[in-house]
Amino acid sequence: MIRKLVIHIGAQKCASSSLQSSLGSLAVASAGKLDFCFLDGKKLLNLKISLLKGSDEGDWSYVDSVFDAFTSPQAVISQEMLGNNPFLVGSIAKRAIERFNFDEVIIAGYTRRQSDYQVSAFNQWFFRDQKVVQADINVCLENQLPWSKFSSLERNLLALILVGKDRSWHADYSGLMDNVQTLAGAVRVVSNHIPTRKQPYNLLENFLDITDLALEIDDVGQFNSRENIAFNPLVVHAMSHYYSELGSRQSCFPGPHEGNKWISNVCRRLNEANLEFNFEEIFPSSLITALLDCLDWRTYSDNANYCNLMSVSPSFFSPPQREVSFDSADVLEAARYFAEARQRRDIEKFQRDVENAFMKAVHDEIANF
Repeated sequence: MIRKLVIHIGAQKCASSSLQSSLGSLAVASAGKLDFCFLDGKKLLNLKISLLKGSDEGDWSYVDSVFDAFTSPQAVISQEMLGNNPFLVGSIAKRAIERFNFDEVIIAGYTRRQSDYQVSAFNQWFFRDQKVVQADINVCLENQLPWSKFSSLERNLLALILVGKDRSWHADYSGLMDNVQTLAGAVRVVSNHIPTRKQPYNLLENFLDITDLALEIDDVGQFNSRENIAFNPLVVHAMSHYYSELGSRQSCFPGPHEGNKWISNVCRRLNEANLEFNFEEIFPSSLITALLDCLDWRTYSDNANYCNLMSVSPSFFSPPQREVSFDSADVLEAARYFAEARQRRDIEKFQRDVENAFMKAVHDEIANF
């Protein structure tokens, strides 16, 4: 059997945690046919910095130790931050072939609609990222929008549309291919969109299929895992509102990638309290729907190029049937319309009630620590 390395590059919010958990369990059950390693992101960034500085050949000690530990003919390394670092991925692929005698390297990644990606990223990370929350407010101020009349998610989507920095899957995968051109005979880049309710499939089986990993296991589905973190909407709204009013002052609350267990415990207390807050009455979802439709239409052409490049079904990225304008002036006009229709007094009362409920759950969690 040829020696094969698969580099799973994510991306973030594209079922990476679920796939990593599944692959870890699968490797244990493979009876020596598969090795798996979830790479340390900080150590990879140190490698990237050393390579860019041109210090000798770079600090390969960590990656080399991972490769040295592999004993199976097939191996998978995974780290979702690699999708943002095509140069680093290309360097690792070259190292695997030239120094560790891998016969084949397959770079595999997954994608999703940019609109879904942004909402998912906000609900896991951005709602507790003080810099992001304040940057979104600044975009509103620069465009003469009354920022306090929008929820933090609405502001985040407005800022993305007005600033114009969409995630480009076509650029990501074109960059990957450019960085492995010299290794074309030994390296392949493969991709697919993640499964959804409308277009479901077995993620682990698909990963094994597109990477041509050979394992003699009858029921691969038993190793499927779902590792998504879902926070209570009250926590998401309360923390993002808290950061909105905090300005540049410091907070004791955990930021992105911090304190997930603690935040989950606070969510559990709120879930058990069975509190009811009518978000729809204060922040009607019609604005968010319009903003997401705008993103889907704006990224449609770029996604079509990605699908053509990677032989991915374009139907997954089809925009809504209702075509919408993504001109900045039209977006601003729509945002002002929604802001004028909302009563500041109602919003402020709602914010206080949500924050009080959140703070009570935080107090109870601290008091019972």
